[in-house]
Amino acid sequence: MSKKTSAELAELNEAQLRLNEAVKAADEAAANAKRRQEDLTAAYESLSAKLKESSPDAAKLLAGKKMWRDPELMLDQWNKYETIAMHFNDLTMRFRVQALAALAAVSALAALASSAKGELLQYMWVFFAFLGVLWCAAWLLDAFYYSRMLGGAVEAILDFEKHTAPHIVMSTKIKSFAYRWRAWMHTFYWMILVSLFVVAFGAYHYLGAPAPMQPLTLPITFTVDGRSASAPSAVPPVARSAAGNVQNSTGGSSHATTGCGGALPCSSGAGGR
Repeated sequence: MSKKTSAELAELNEAQLRLNEAVKAADEAAANAKRRQEDLTAAYESLSAKLKESSPDAAKLLAGKKMWRDPELMLDQWNKYETIAMHFNDLTMRFRVQALAALAAVSALAALASSAKGELLQYMWVFFAFLGVLWCAAWLLDAFYYSRMLGGAVEAILDFEKHTAPHIVMSTKIKSFAYRWRAWMHTFYWMILVSLFVVAFGAYHYLGAPAPMQPLTLPITFTVDGRSASAPSAVPPVARSAAGNVQNSTGGSSHATTGCGGALPCSSGAGGR
């Protein structure tokens, strides 16, 4: 074996010894750090137990600080907040979609029923006005119950993410893009309500309003130089009494007798002679 090879082997052995010493020192440092951590944990648990016995408020404070130091516990808590918010969001959207679908289905069935029976057309405005009242009730239920629960859940997540930023900020970003969502919700209900009342007004105006009374055309018989003649005369709508009186619009009355004894003439020349 040459001198060069012997020197290399000696250096390699020294390096191996130094490496073993470094590994041993690292193991000792890790053991010391573990013992130090155990001592600190024991001291913390002892202090927490004493504070729990002395003050419940201090115990809650310590529990909160422990959560913010534990990433897994913090993420689990955020998942629970997010699950609650998604539940209220699904509930609200399902309520709106079902209300709109029910409104469309009932309106279609009413239109088919009224087209099958023509006498129901004059009452369509009442039906659509009633649908407008029901839509107002759904609006109030959404605005003052479902949307408030959803808003409370969202605010709770936003308060939570203030302590987790910039690591957990998903709900904060979503809120920044959902601009004035309450105003858009009210606009949705307002548009449908206005449409219902417009349809109700149109149905009343064109289908449900009573037909105007047409003026009556009565023949008038008069005698000139011993000769009788008849001429049609248009008079306002009148109310005929049982005695055969014709009440005009000015409050006066006139008698129109016929040859057949009725209240109205049955021929143009009868009754005048």
